[in-house]
Amino acid sequence: MGVEDGQARIDWARRSMPISAKAAGQLQAEVASHIGIAVPLDPATASMALWLIEAGFKVSVLGVALAHDTAQGAAELLAILSDAGANICDSRDAFVNAGFDIALDDKGEDLPDGLSRAVVLLAHEATAPDIPIIHLGASSLLQECVSKHGQGQSCVSGFLDITNLQIAGSHVLVIGYDAAGQGIAKYASSYGARVIVCEQDPVKAVKATLDGHQVAVLDVALPKATVVFHALENETCLTLPQLELLPSGAFLCSAGHSQHHSLFDQIGFEVPGKIIRDHVTQHELGSGTNVKLVCNGMPIHSQLGKGFPLEIADVQIAAQLHALATLIAPECDLGPGLHPLPNSIEIELAKAMLEQA
Repeated sequence: MGVEDGQARIDWARRSMPISAKAAGQLQAEVASHIGIAVPLDPATASMALWLIEAGFKVSVLGVALAHDTAQGAAELLAILSDAGANICDSRDAFVNAGFDIALDDKGEDLPDGLSRAVVLLAHEATAPDIPIIHLGASSLLQECVSKHGQGQSCVSGFLDITNLQIAGSHVLVIGYDAAGQGIAKYASSYGARVIVCEQDPVKAVKATLDGHQVAVLDVALPKATVVFHALENETCLTLPQLELLPSGAFLCSAGHSQHHSLFDQIGFEVPGKIIRDHVTQHELGSGTNVKLVCNGMPIHSQLGKGFPLEIADVQIAAQLHALATLIAPECDLGPGLHPLPNSIEIELAKAMLEQA
């Protein structure tokens, strides 16, 4: 894979995202507007960065958090962005000190001082901003489209692509039943898996039951599970002693949204593990049980340079561009704090999706 392949993937993405292309065409850069981008990199997000550059913005991109060792093609995408004029930051310190005044961030955990405004895909619970931030994670449209269907499909299909296994008849454990967990359960079930859901919130657990899935506590579910999708957004509830309960050879996948948290680090595996297949490492536990960790515990849907299905990426990228346009508009009067994507934009995006259907 080379730069030519990366350019071909970007060209395909741009042609396949008409809603985003329209939103990009309406952007006008302010004088000296500088946008810092720290979101998972794939052809869709690379396309967005290029559209911003073409609209006259200066763009800085955090390359380290985007280009994981398992993200094939990320280096090529970063090279294309660099050639287009983007400032590629090779460390978080370099990114924070890049001098941008508008941020587009994954979780808003490391927003630098001096920002005037930001767009955050999924705000951290502890986020207490003193600047206007549009929080896209609060959008019901994006929860349904991106988290449930986009993340759900790409997590399950990513696992199947990486392992070349089928899951029909297997017990698949989904930990967490927010939108992402719902989507993973839906798509795993569509492949014939027997889905078990572990969810501490009783209302979400009832929803999982009504959706036709078995609900169980971890200690009951783990001994049955041959594939585990960890769909909690922040800290894991899994420990090394709990992994001993899994059948030997079970697969463990992260389906969380954040690029800053690896299951490998959170669970505390003592050694990297033995590579048994591209993007799969085997870890021997104390009892002799082995667990196969996919993508080194990084979010499986954003690894390998694939990202969301382009129809889903289209609405997500368009939402990000509309949010940026809202913040830079002269009439913007948003005060400090988290703000939802304006309802008028959600309706516009929903109508655009219906037109594409």
